[in-house]
Amino acid sequence: MADQAIQLNPNYPLWSTRLFAHAYFVVGRYDDALLMMDRLAPENYGIWGWTYRPAALAAVGRTEEAKTLISETLKRFPDLTIEGRVNEPLVNTDADRKRLMETMRLAGFPPCASPELLAKIDKPVRLPECLAN
Repeated sequence: MADQAIQLNPNYPLWSTRLFAHAYFVVGRYDDALLMMDRLAPENYGIWGWTYRPAALAAVGRTEEAKTLISETLKRFPDLTIEGRVNEPLVNTDADRKRLMETMRLAGFPPCASPELLAKIDKPVRLPECLAN
């Protein structure tokens, strides 16, 4: 649908690039997600952009770039973790969770959410390596 929207309106508004980046990411079209994000200034990424960009970079084999970007991401969002992201309402299918877990792990995001965050979630999805903590 993102492809069709872009085809119908090649001069689509800039605000829609975040939606298109999300759509491409969740179906595994990481290069397309990165192309969309290239149109945005980093201050316009939002937390999901700061999650998707390094995850997509790692998924396409650009691991060093991903790791460099994670440093900047964690300065902006020091509590950002894989568990925190996969428990967000926007991530509502097992396939989406799996994709996000795999790509965020490749990128090198911290895995485990804080006990305080987990306490706010009714039935949190936990990573195996975090269960012992």
